[in-house]
Amino acid sequence: MDRESRGKRACGSRICIRDDFYTGSQDVKQDLKRAYTAFEAAAKKGHAASQYNVGIMLMNGQGTKQDLPAAAGWFRKAADQGHALAQFNMGIFYASGKGVEKILRPHSSGS
Repeated sequence: MDRESRGKRACGSRICIRDDFYTGSQDVKQDLKRAYTAFEAAAKKGHAASQYNVGIMLMNGQGTKQDLPAAAGWFRKAADQGHALAQFNMGIFYASGKGVEKILRPHSSGS
């Protein structure tokens, strides 16, 4: 079986349908509002990748109104489950104070 066939066969799941709404595909027109709704439903059930995606969409205002504190909250939920990109984004948020209280401290020389 070629790679494309494997991908179509494996993508019969709800996760792939959410992804298709987000990115668009040859079978599904991109619909960011539907993608946000679908990702949010899965995120509320504890799906880490969906929590991360909801955070991205809230951060960028894709399919929903931009809301940085809410984005940080979803990134935190995904990060707590070990989602590496969510952990990275939380670091960026904390360093910049974007959506959260800034906690980056200047480096001291330790003398």
